[in-house]
Amino acid sequence: KKKPALLKETCNVQSNQQAFNGGNIVVSIEVLKEVIDNFSEANISEKGGFGIFYKGVLYDGTQIAVKRMECVGEGTKGMTEFQAEIVVLSK
Repeated sequence: KKKPALLKETCNVQSNQQAFNGGNIVVSIEVLKEVIDNFSEANISEKGGFGIFYKGVLYDGTQIAVKRMECVGEGTKGMTEFQAEIVVLSK
């Protein structure tokens, strides 16, 4: 099973061909909202510690998983844990 691409940052979808880097792809938020139906419950893949994963398929057939971060509260501990989770998921 092919590992889904994870969101790295946002940019213009036309530059996606140059955006592949270690399995990550750069996609605009507008495109993400469209392919996951504006964060519809129907596209929820799973719920994680800091947010919800949504599944979708880009125009070229690439399967993606998007994690929408929930508020982690005050301090840096939550953000540090979230960033560590992203590193693990990106491998």
